[in-house]
Amino acid sequence: MPTSPEALLQELIQCTLALEESVQQEDSDPDKWNQLLENRQRVIDQLDKIEDKSWLDENKKDILLRIYRKDQQILPLMQAKQESVSLKLREIQQIRAASNQYTNRYAASGYGAFFDKRK
Repeated sequence: MPTSPEALLQELIQCTLALEESVQQEDSDPDKWNQLLENRQRVIDQLDKIEDKSWLDENKKDILLRIYRKDQQILPLMQAKQESVSLKLREIQQIRAASNQYTNRYAASGYGAFFDKRK
């Protein structure tokens, strides 16, 4: 596990690029996103723990700014895909509910009689 600020910054760049690539894939797995986000957060926490900020020159600040901008591009993609998955789940639940209502309403009773459940 890298401990130098430069190595941590490089790992942060790699995590961010891997996250971007994963989110942009058509059949990407949200669980993989979570894993990448957790890795990235771990690296960010390690960078925050470094008390001597002298390593943070203008070049590294520029790199961090580019990472931040990438995050701003990735977040809307993640939210759009999450909304898409939520919409599909709602549609599936509605289809199931309608199907269950239809099959249960017109199911033959065990007594040979039909009970009208409509109001």
